[in-house]
Amino acid sequence: MVRRPRHYQLRNVIDMAGSIYGIVTMLLVLSFVLSDMGPRTFAKAVTILMFVIGSLLMVDGTLNLGTAIDRTWLTTRHGHVARMLGLGKTVAGAMAIGLVFLGLRL
Repeated sequence: MVRRPRHYQLRNVIDMAGSIYGIVTMLLVLSFVLSDMGPRTFAKAVTILMFVIGSLLMVDGTLNLGTAIDRTWLTTRHGHVARMLGLGKTVAGAMAIGLVFLGLRL
């Protein structure tokens, strides 16, 4: 019996949230360009999206540091490389959260 590949793949929650984040970001920029959305409203919306991606990066980076396994762009890495990528993701997430605090002051 020949097995055919499935038409779907099971994706993890972090990948799905990142994909949704990208789509929402494109829609936000498109609505800013095509509508009469003010710059302050756009900045607040970007702040919310920055919180989402910062949280995702911090969670993913922390899990990478703990498990020494990283899966980014359909590539699985183990060991020291995975921990270094996890550290980078954690730092990027912390910087994004810092930008959120800056955006909330607007």
